[in-house]
Amino acid sequence: MSGGEESRGNVRNPLFGPNVYGAVVLIMNIAFAVAGIGALYLLGAMFFGNLGEFNQAPQADRARILGNIKLAGDGLTYGLAVGAVCAAYVFLAEEIAGYAILAAAALIGLGIPFGLTSFGGEALAPEKSRALGQAFLAFTRAAYIPAGVAGLLIVKDIFQRLVDAVRGRPAKEQTMAFGAGAQKESRPVRLSVLGKCWEGPYCREFIRVHCPIFQARAACWRQKRGCYCEEDIVSAAAGKVSGTQLAMAPDVRYNFANAAVPAAAGPRKIQLSDSQKRERCRNCIIYNEHQKDKYRLLMPVVLVGTIVLCVVFAGALKGYLGVALTATETLMARISFLPGKGPQIGKPSETVQWVLISALVIMAVSKVLQALEWAIFKVKI
Repeated sequence: MSGGEESRGNVRNPLFGPNVYGAVVLIMNIAFAVAGIGALYLLGAMFFGNLGEFNQAPQADRARILGNIKLAGDGLTYGLAVGAVCAAYVFLAEEIAGYAILAAAALIGLGIPFGLTSFGGEALAPEKSRALGQAFLAFTRAAYIPAGVAGLLIVKDIFQRLVDAVRGRPAKEQTMAFGAGAQKESRPVRLSVLGKCWEGPYCREFIRVHCPIFQARAACWRQKRGCYCEEDIVSAAAGKVSGTQLAMAPDVRYNFANAAVPAAAGPRKIQLSDSQKRERCRNCIIYNEHQKDKYRLLMPVVLVGTIVLCVVFAGALKGYLGVALTATETLMARISFLPGKGPQIGKPSETVQWVLISALVIMAVSKVLQALEWAIFKVKI
């Protein structure tokens, strides 16, 4: 999961080698520095440049001011565009990269103009002069390419999850306490959608017929006992398999056993609580293979179901978007320092509304898949 687990890739072994990686990092830093200088110039001009009186300035000064604002806006736009592309390469393996860039783009393109309009007072009203309007517009335009890059990274994250699921590696491999060194074997004929332990690749063919779990046609995680975590099962099966050395169940000290009892008391009986049994399954390679099967089964269902729900409720989402914009206008009018109604967002065009809804759908699909991955491989339900 993006919130707590390591990313799937390895940024220490980047695409195209370390020399290209170092060059891209340098370009990214320069690009963001240029964007920062442009942003600072624009903010300085808006706060201290008296741009509200732009219309009273001489013609020559107006042309120079507009030229400077355009130059600073270009620096902000191209700096953020190049920086975002470079950041996408540098942090390609990080699941959070797309969401971080999207948040930064929203802050720059929406947060700064809206905040300045709301709290800057009448002196910073964008309609007061052409210079102020151009400065505000520079921030909005600068966010377009970073937002597009972020969208591509989010789509890439969704696609990567689909590919991982197909390849059977939907989550980062874990070091298992039980069966860590086991080798896969050919699977027997599966009789159920979610295979039982003896239908998986880690059940040894020569021991399967002697295993009480197989004989009961049950699953070890249902019985709360199995060959990789209990010595008595392995020992009983090994006694029926001539000339075969089994190294399956771990040493008893790794089996959440009770404290040792004196030898005179006879063999100790291992008793586990339900929580210990659950923890034992969480750290068993057989149960985790079962979780992978569960993920491969649920992932397409959840993915298609989420998309279908979003399509069905797309019209309602569009209506809620309008309500949200109206509510935002009302809130900002209440807390704004501008006289009258305060800043007006206005209703976006039909195309913009559907673009916003599509972006919300992509993010919803990504987060639902992350939630599924967290439930299956972190919580292991």
